[in-house]
Amino acid sequence: MTAGILLGLTAVAHLIFGYMGAVSLALAALLPDREVPRKERLIRLVRIGLAAFAISAYQLAPLLIDSPIINHSRWEAAWKWDGFGVGNTLNYLLTGQMLDVRRIPVLSLAALAGAILLVWRRFREKVWAWVLASAAWWIAMLFGRPFWGPVLPLLGVSGDMHLHRVAAGAQVFLLLLGAIALGECGASWRHAGGRRWRSPPGWCCSRRRLWNGGATWRRMRPGVVRTSL
Repeated sequence: MTAGILLGLTAVAHLIFGYMGAVSLALAALLPDREVPRKERLIRLVRIGLAAFAISAYQLAPLLIDSPIINHSRWEAAWKWDGFGVGNTLNYLLTGQMLDVRRIPVLSLAALAGAILLVWRRFREKVWAWVLASAAWWIAMLFGRPFWGPVLPLLGVSGDMHLHRVAAGAQVFLLLLGAIALGECGASWRHAGGRRWRSPPGWCCSRRRLWNGGATWRRMRPGVVRTSL
């Protein structure tokens, strides 16, 4: 029930974000999972959908009823309705522009590391598989109407939907991939430290390292220190 309420409120706040949340949940229900039967997951999905629709119906119903008389804005660029296209989407992704526009591609590299980690560990966590599948799905959705053609209406995408906005879905799940990579890196670091050095600060500030650092500092000549500074 809580998930349905949150999804409905998301749809009320921003219809396209609500759509992305609904499709992402549907993807989670369809992915293979030995622990929870697919039938049970689909039943949960239906319950979430009914709760979300009950909350957002007052906004969805007029939109569906008035859809025949809704016109495209003449001032909007065509790519906002049609998506980026295959070439542009892959270019934005591979050059780091999807997450790091005109900046060092730190987030893009973290997301790439997360994707590689998930594949290397053979999707040990089911949530990880969902994150990677959702990122791939929303990136593919950005390929646009020329690529998907008549399939888009079957996926709930009307002709009046700004398709370029699903880039936010791709960015959210790419950031989650980066978070997985950084989290696993930190966990491996703490595990490698053992009981003696339980965290990176403890590892850096252990007594032996402080002692060795102090001895090194005493051996350095003042003139060298001033030159290096």
